[in-house]
Formats: sequence, C-alpha cells, structure tokens
Amino acid sequence: MCIAIFKPKDTDLPTKDILQNCWTANDDGAGFAFAHDGKVYTKKGFMTFEAFMDAFNFNNQKYNFKECGMLIHFRIATHGGTCPAMTHPFPIHSDDGALCKTDYISDYAIVHNGIISLTSDKARKLTGMSDTAVFVQDYLAPLSQNRGWFKRECNLELIETLLGTSNKMAIINGKGEVIHTRGFEEDKGIFYSNKSYEDTYYRYGKYYDKNNTSGVDLDNYYDKGYQWDNVPNKTSQGFTVAENETKSVGLMKVEVGETIEYDGFSQLIDSSSTETYFIDKSGTVFITDESVNEADITNEKIHVYYYILGTNGKVYSLSTNEKEFKADIWCYKKQFPEM
Repeated sequence: MCIAIFKPKDTDLPTKDILQNCWTANDDGAGFAFAHDGKVYTKKGFMTFEAFMDAFNFNNQKYNFKECGMLIHFRIATHGGTCPAMTHPFPIHSDDGALCKTDYISDYAIVHNGIISLTSDKARKLTGMSDTAVFVQDYLAPLSQNRGWFKRECNLELIETLLGTSNKMAIINGKGEVIHTRGFEEDKGIFYSNKSYEDTYYRYGKYYDKNNTSGVDLDNYYDKGYQWDNVPNKTSQGFTVAENETKSVGLMKVEVGETIEYDGFSQLIDSSSTETYFIDKSGTVFITDESVNEADITNEKIHVYYYILGTNGKVYSLSTNEKEFKADIWCYKKQFPEM
C-alpha cells in the first residue's frame, strides 16, 4: 500500500495519533522531507516509529515545520527490499548514492504510493533498487534538467501518464511548493494518498482499527459479485453445487518462482513460502488458511478457505513476463468465510 502525504506551507502538522496510524498500516520504514532556505532536506530510513518521531520532533523544533512545505511517507516494501535506503522521500537525482542516502539536501524530493509497471521489470533485475528509485533515475532526473519544468502543467500530465492511473506522487521544491498527481484526499489542509491514516484502515484485504490489530475480514465481498462467473457444468470440475450456489470463481495458483503484486505489495514465491496465493481474472488476490489439497476440494471436504488479500493483482513468471490468467482451480461460496 504505502501512504504518501504532503503538507502545504503554513498548515498544521498531522497529529501523533495520525502518524502512528500511518506507521501501523505501513511499517516497512518511513521518512520526511521539508523545504528550508531554498533547498529540500530529506530525512529517511527510520525503521521504527520511535526513531521516526524522535527525528520528526527534533527537526520540527529546529525548523518549525508549520511554516514549511513538507512530504511524509510510510512504506510497504515491494521492490528493493525492506531497508533504510529504499524508504521515501527520494531526492530527484540520477545517482544511486544520492537516492540511497538517508540524510540529503537537494533541489527537489518526491514521495510515491503504488507500483510503477513501467519500471517494475528493471527494478526486479537490479539489486536493492525499487521501482520508485528507478523511475526517479530514468524519468524524473532527466525531466528536472529542463528549465522551468516544475511549473509546467504538461510535465505533471506526462508524469501521471508514465506512472499509470493507480499511482500517486507528490514533488516538493526548495520553496516549499508541492505539485502532485490526482487522487490525494484532503483532511484539515493535509493531503493523503489513501485512508490508512484514519483510525480504521484497510490492509491486505482486511479492515483494522488501532485498538484491534488482529483485523476484521472484508464485509460482504461475495455479495458484491465482481469476481464471480457462472460455470454451467460444475460437475465436470469434480464436485456438485446446490441450486442456490450457482456462481463460482476460477482462481489461478501462483507457483514457486513467480512474483505476485497487488495494492503496492510484492511477494516472490519461493519453496519456503508457507502460504498459498491465488488470483482471479479481475485481479483479486486470495490466500488459503492451509496448503490446498485438490482431492479434498473434489470430495467437497470444505475445510480449505480463501481469504481476500487485495486487488489490482498481477502475476509475473520466471522470465518477468506477466502471466495470462488461466483458471486452474474452481471455488464456490462455501469456501469463503461468511461475514
């Protein structure tokens, strides 16, 4: 998921409770950037909430963040691993070292929420570089060399096109001005890329609140029907279904050596994986509560359950090519937890 946040100048800061909510939902590292004296100061690589707040409070006292334009980011790792270097914000720079520094001064910095298909393949082939870092190197760094680029609306439109519609990005300059792609939501003058800053938030197919860290399964997802197809002759799949269960869903199993991506999360499936992942043709990603036994499914021993993890899913093969969806297992309502 990740959450990208920007605060305009002369706006109150997010409360500590809001920042805590952001961390709880996106806990693979955090950072912030702020404008001061014509430059952007980036502080990142905080791998605990306590370390983040210590640095945040120290710099707030020194620079008075209310007067500064600033970016804040809490990460869920996809490409590049879970490490300080790949936390956000990133300076706009073409050099690996600059992008990886946890304390840096530059002319511009960015935060991003999503997975960038344009650079995902290259990021998978590189060691320790995320899709965001590659995008900054290959696209934003050259673009920022053009005089007046930050104020040209056509450049922001180009960035939106390159990122794709499900991605959100904010960029700050040394004056504290922020440009951003569409999709940010304003709350008390602060802009958030999703709602994981709220007391109740969504992560990996479950709703959570800060007083219930175990989570609550998605409500009524079956009744929404968006991932279901009619299968006229289900007896040919090895089981029969009652008349009031006339809809079933085809799932594709994600095999060892393949990578599954969804909602800002990426998982390489290896032989040590304890979970079994599936995807349907709409991109909804499921996980089972135990290893799938096809014989039990055929014999209608319905103790294999499928839980939604997220949406916007894709599966990549060993050659890093996106796999065409082909259902290799069919499930029906009894195999999904009732709400």
